[in-house]
Amino acid sequence: ISEEHGILFIVASGNDGRNSWNILGSPGDAKNALTVGATKLKVWDAMHYTSKGPKWLEYVKPEISCYSSLGTSFSAPIITGLAARLLEQNPNATSAQLKSAIIRSGNLTTPNNYIGYGVPNSKKALLAINGKQIEKSRVLSIGKSNYNLKLNEPSLYVVVYHKIGWEIIRKEVIR
Repeated sequence: ISEEHGILFIVASGNDGRNSWNILGSPGDAKNALTVGATKLKVWDAMHYTSKGPKWLEYVKPEISCYSSLGTSFSAPIITGLAARLLEQNPNATSAQLKSAIIRSGNLTTPNNYIGYGVPNSKKALLAINGKQIEKSRVLSIGKSNYNLKLNEPSLYVVVYHKIGWEIIRKEVIR
């Protein structure tokens, strides 16, 4: 119904991440909804309370995330504001185009079931909504090898996701 009427539903993933049932529920699991998780501020990793996407869906949830210390209900309005800004830039954009622009602007090239495509970049989203190419981050698939990654900021935290498909099986935060 959202695409029929040109509506983009932006919903919070929920705050069950620390409970035994840590998987997001309805309406966050709706295919056409843009589901938003919450990240930490300095380390773009899922907040402990953020509900995770179920592995049995054929699509990734949440699709995008942003910082919130008070729950995913505070992350969703931030992304809604971004969607409003994109619609202001391109009033003829469809709900699918808005969703795509936000997802494509995320800092991750390959998604996971904790933070989706990561944290969006508003400049990249504005380029995407206007049909421009956006540069994506590099993905390292290193198997069991070691890899030295040069960072521009020596105090930067890096989150390393060990995944099978888009499901995280283990993660590490490295400084």
